[in-house]
Amino acid sequence: HRYALLYGRGPLVIHAIRQQLQEKRGEKEGDRLFFTWLRSYIKNFTYKVAETRHLISILDQVTGESWQPFFERYIYGPESPPVD
Repeated sequence: HRYALLYGRGPLVIHAIRQQLQEKRGEKEGDRLFFTWLRSYIKNFTYKVAETRHLISILDQVTGESWQPFFERYIYGPESPPVD
């Protein structure tokens, strides 16, 4: 059951991160940060084992802010993120 919740919610969480970045930084800058984050993640973990903590760490570095509370709420917690 936990597996289904986590992986079923994953795409929503990724979309919510993009939306939050756009809201905080504007659409153009938010998208730039979002895609920089994804490219950095792929570059650093292609053919390697990666964990959620690695995803968070790269997002923190790219944006200069802590995303741990977001992940605590929407990945480790019971809630699904609000998305448009």
